[in-house]
Amino acid sequence: MVKVLDLLKQKISGPSFEEWFSDTTGFYDPKKSLFVIESSTILHHEWISHRYEKLIRTSITEITGEEKLNLVFSVRKDSSNHLH
Repeated sequence: MVKVLDLLKQKISGPSFEEWFSDTTGFYDPKKSLFVIESSTILHHEWISHRYEKLIRTSITEITGEEKLNLVFSVRKDSSNHLH
């Protein structure tokens, strides 16, 4: 995830990156071609998944070489700001 965030930081303005990605975590499972991005709030989840999905996919492909990636956006379960 760190490499993806570093690449996104180069492609997104500083204030936008800090606002939307500073508290974002994620993991990559190459065996399942799965990349999960976890946000701290439902607002961050919605914003990132709707506004940045294409850029995130492109960045992940640049790093992993994986073109047919399952990208999942979620809200961290330990966050008190998520909805069920």
